[in-house]
Amino acid sequence: MASNTLIMAFAARLAFRMGRVDASGRVKLVLPVSDRHSNDRRGNALRSITVMADPDACRNYPRALQRDLKAALASLIRHGDDLSPLFPLIPYVPPWLARRLEREALGAADLPVGCSLVGEVPLDMNRPCGEALLLQMSTLERHTASELERLGGVLFILSHRVGERLFVTVSGYVPDLATTRAELASFVRDALADMGLCGTVS
Repeated sequence: MASNTLIMAFAARLAFRMGRVDASGRVKLVLPVSDRHSNDRRGNALRSITVMADPDACRNYPRALQRDLKAALASLIRHGDDLSPLFPLIPYVPPWLARRLEREALGAADLPVGCSLVGEVPLDMNRPCGEALLLQMSTLERHTASELERLGGVLFILSHRVGERLFVTVSGYVPDLATTRAELASFVRDALADMGLCGTVS
């Protein structure tokens, strides 16, 4: 199974465990897609696709996600998306307005789950002054407690591979359910167990 499919299946199971599903019980995975070309100097050279995942099917037949991912990418190539033409305006949008529009843009009412599949990174990134045991990436976005409550929580999974090791960074918050690092780690362990996976959770 491809690592991208594995991470998406894990993300769906984690979202299910944390209650981030729609009325039909499916998980809305939102994936950024790089649109950068050679000599491309755009600050936000990104597009996005959405894949609806069945968290139960992910346990037994996760390859369906691979099919849906390919279909979403093909649709993006043919039809584009609705958001990327607006990205050049982001630096000119006041922060308070950006926060207000975030819920509309991501369809936060459907409890979206961000899933960024970085892929293979150069080995030199893991050698700042010797071979590192852990190379962690995280998002730059930060939320206040009131923003998290307004959004109904957040869940974002970022994965990358260094050599033979696959790293996953999970950023998540669900009001009254997962509000601490320890609580989130418990959900991560349960989702890994659902997929029959083992790993170090730190």
